[in-house]
Amino acid sequence: CLIFNINAQEKEFITNSTNIELLRNISPNGKYAVGTVNRAAFLWDVEAGTITILSGSASYQPGGGYAVTDEGIVAGTFPDSNYIVRYIDLYGDTITEPIVSGGVWQNGQWTSIGLGAFSGTIPGPDEGSYVYSITNDGKTVAWNSKNYVNGRQIVYPYTWTNNNGTWEGKTWSQPENVRQGSSIMSISGNGSTAAGWTQTDETEGIREGIIWKSPTYYQLIPF
Repeated sequence: CLIFNINAQEKEFITNSTNIELLRNISPNGKYAVGTVNRAAFLWDVEAGTITILSGSASYQPGGGYAVTDEGIVAGTFPDSNYIVRYIDLYGDTITEPIVSGGVWQNGQWTSIGLGAFSGTIPGPDEGSYVYSITNDGKTVAWNSKNYVNGRQIVYPYTWTNNNGTWEGKTWSQPENVRQGSSIMSISGNGSTAAGWTQTDETEGIREGIIWKSPTYYQLIPF
C-alpha cells in the first residue's frame, strides 16, 4: 500500500485489507480516505473500518479515488460508458471499451465530467480526463483534459463547478509555449486558487510548478 497524502486531525489508521494498492488522499476531518484497489476506486470509512468499491469502477481500465470531502463525496476516475473507444490490441483483436473519465461520486453513483474541450484522436481507453482535487463543500473539482494534435498530447487545466445542480466547466490559463500542457493538482478550499505543474518549451520537457491566483492569472515557480 502506498500513501500519497495526509491532511487530517491526528488519528490512528488501521485496515485489514491487503489489496489496497494506493491510498491517495484523506478528508480534512480524517473520516474518509480514497485510493485504488484492484484497479478500481474505493472509499474507506476510517472510523467504521469499511471499504466501499465505487460502482462503475471495476474494469480493465484503472479507476481511482483522488480526493474526498468531509461528507464522503469523492473526486476520481472511472470507466465512462458514455464514451467508447475501439482499438486493435497486440494480438490483432479489435477491443471495444469505455474511456476512463473524471467524475464525482456521490449518493452511490458517478457523475461524469466528460472530456472537456477535447479534439483529436484518443489513442487508448485510459487517455480521457482526470480529476485530482475537490473543494470540501463538494461544489468545485479540479481536473485536466487531453487533446491530441498530430500525435502530440496537450493537457489543459480545468475546474468544474456545481451551479445549482448544473455542472459548469472553466478552462484556466496556461503559458502559450506549453509542450505537454498544464494540470491542476490541488485547489483551495473556496476554489479560487490552484496549484499544479506545467511543461513548456523553455524547460525542454521538464515539468515545473505553477500557481494560479485566479483562472486567468498564474505564476511559475522557478527551479
